[in-house]
Amino acid sequence: MAASLTGRCDCGAVTITVPSLPDEINACPCDYCRRAGARWGYYKAGSAGISGETATYRRAAKVADFHRCPTCGILTHWDGNGVTPHMGVNMSNFDQEALSGIPVVEDP
Repeated sequence: MAASLTGRCDCGAVTITVPSLPDEINACPCDYCRRAGARWGYYKAGSAGISGETATYRRAAKVADFHRCPTCGILTHWDGNGVTPHMGVNMSNFDQEALSGIPVVEDP
């Protein structure tokens, strides 16, 4: 099993620890993700450790709650609002050298 990896928002108020590196990173082309510039690693719901307060935005379709740092505004992760068994973690908040070699895909 790969070692866990910890990332943080710009100001450091929110930290995210994932249990392992993702197999791939999704550059989701939906309007919201494209605008946010997020790159998602997917994990089983609840498997990433989140510390620090986040502000939440629920998309109109009500299938995802997007979380961001209320101080610096950086998007940290999304959860499936009980609808999906997985969550997305914004891999842009992690050491990019640690992610080198992981393929980036565009999959809606």
